[in-house]
Amino acid sequence: MAEAFPSGEHETWTDCQKRLAETRQKQGEGARPRAPTLTLTSVSSIGSALKNQCKYEAEAIHRRALGGYEKLVGPDHPHTLISMGNLVSAFWNQERLEEAQELKV
Repeated sequence: MAEAFPSGEHETWTDCQKRLAETRQKQGEGARPRAPTLTLTSVSSIGSALKNQCKYEAEAIHRRALGGYEKLVGPDHPHTLISMGNLVSAFWNQERLEEAQELKV
């Protein structure tokens, strides 16, 4: 899914929303992803699409990706740090600057 929605731009949002529903359904069924980092990249792309639409749900999605990367590859891995930056960006868009600064990215 990350390849299909690399930027999270508005023109791909309809397809992204459909795939988000499919992903959530599969996760609810307990399906284990074959490639966890690709799954987290997809989650992050969805968060970026939501952030670009100024949706508050973006924060929860970016937190989910960040937590997944921290567990999977560790706190200092580039994927984890990028994910943390995405969360900061979501806070910034919501004008929650103090919370963004607390992450110290």
